Amino acid sequence: MAAKVRDAVAQMPEGTFVTPVQFGASLSRAASQELARMVTSGKLVRVRPGLYYKGVHTALGLTEPHPLDVALQIAGQGSGPAGFSAASALGLTTQVPSVIEVAVPL
Repeated sequence: MAAKVRDAVAQMPEGTFVTPVQFGASLSRAASQELARMVTSGKLVRVRPGLYYKGVHTALGLTEPHPLDVALQIAGQGSGPAGFSAASALGLTTQVPSVIEVAVPL
């Protein structure tokens, strides 16, 4: 199982989020342990429990995900930036929002 998880993560493009559930509900515990090992070896970044990020490898280490990307990943499908976060994402303002706002479907 560990090799399956490592190979699947290796084939994923950089800048993607990984969850243990992606490897099947029955194997999520084993996948979770392997993903935790990959965090300790420096191949993944742990964002929160059950959510990992495959960053870009640089000379300074792995890149962290953008906070808006994390919020959208946690909020799920149909969510999107709102308020100043949306204006900044669309390039309508040069202001950087101090608080990330995300609209979620009801």
